[in-house]
Amino acid sequence: MPYPTHNEVRDIVSTMFGGGGDADPAGFDKVIDDGFQGAVVGREFALGADQVIGKQAWIDQLVHPLRDAKDLDKPSAMNVVRIIGGAEDGWNAIELLGTGTSKAGKEWHNETVVLARFTEDKQLIEAKIFLDQAHIQKHLDDADVVGPATNDTE
Repeated sequence: MPYPTHNEVRDIVSTMFGGGGDADPAGFDKVIDDGFQGAVVGREFALGADQVIGKQAWIDQLVHPLRDAKDLDKPSAMNVVRIIGGAEDGWNAIELLGTGTSKAGKEWHNETVVLARFTEDKQLIEAKIFLDQAHIQKHLDDADVVGPATNDTE
């Protein structure tokens, strides 16, 4: 099987989140292909709907703000709930549950589904994310972090 197995996808997710629940820019950089294209679904989020962005913009506009809104001194986790598909064509549906504490001291509980396509080299090349945007935006606002919904994209 040239594409990542479910266990390998779990390892890739672990790398993206530094083995815990906090988005790790260096980890994302290791496992995202340079030709990556990603989108977050939803028109209320600046990265939502029709805006597809590349690897560095993904890290700068999504990974860094999410990390900046979390209290990194508190326990957190990013658990893979289930993976559907994969092996034959590189496409997976990955259900994630992220927990932790925001910098404002509020519970961070976010369920996310990612439609992800991997290369035969086990690099993430395409992603479409479905998440609770209002929940994430509230944490970004509480922490006074400029995140996806407040970036000037024009």
